[in-house]
Amino acid sequence: MLDVHKNVKIYSVSVLLLVLCFLGMTTLNVFVQKTTGVREPYSADRVRTSVVRAGVTKRLADEAVREVTKKLRPTMPSETIDQCSLSTLKKRQPHLAPAMR
Repeated sequence: MLDVHKNVKIYSVSVLLLVLCFLGMTTLNVFVQKTTGVREPYSADRVRTSVVRAGVTKRLADEAVREVTKKLRPTMPSETIDQCSLSTLKKRQPHLAPAMR
C-alpha cells in the first residue's frame, strides 16, 4: 500500500527544487572561477564576510548576497561576484564602496 502523504511530500519537494533551479536560487552546482584558474564551490558566507569587512551592516550584507545569488551561473568568475556585491554597496552606502576594492 502506498503512503499518499509521503508521495505528495516528495513530489512537492521535487517541484520546489525545480522551481528554485529555474529561478537560479539554488547554489548546489555553482562554482567560482578564481583569477588563478582554480574553481571552488560558491559560498554565500564568503560573500557576506567580504562585504561585512568593508564595514556594512548585516542587513546590507544580506542584501548583497541576495543580489549575487540572483545572478549566479554554473561557473562565475570571482570578479563578477565582486562587481555585483560592489554595485549593491555603491547603491546603498557609496562612502563604503572603496573599502571593498
